[in-house]
Amino acid sequence: MKFICVTTMMVLLIGCNCARQTSENGFEAIVKEAFGESSTIRYNAKGDYALATTMKESVLNLPTSALSYGIYNVEKKQLIFSEQIRGGSVDWHNNTFVMIKTKPEVQSIDREQNKKMAVYYINVKTGEKVYNVK
Repeated sequence: MKFICVTTMMVLLIGCNCARQTSENGFEAIVKEAFGESSTIRYNAKGDYALATTMKESVLNLPTSALSYGIYNVEKKQLIFSEQIRGGSVDWHNNTFVMIKTKPEVQSIDREQNKKMAVYYINVKTGEKVYNVK
């Protein structure tokens, strides 16, 4: 009887682990197809959203590198937000917000306005762009 219980538990554990790996690999395949093989995927701390990034090398007409990024809902395998920026960086601020730092293409006389354009956040739950996170 012990043997049957142990065998059943092992089969269940191995089966669950294989299913989890397949779903993660399926999601990563979707991201690689959208952003290319050289893309990087970073998950938020909860693991329910993913940030995919890829850097395109600079060319003569674009002196700075172009950064493409997308925010995905992992469970739904759905793209929430995507954008391409020049000469910037993208990273998780917390579980709900992604922080984007970029150099604005158009400068304002107002320094506060320039700061807002240089750093902003994307709410992963709404897809909304905001300039302050409390």
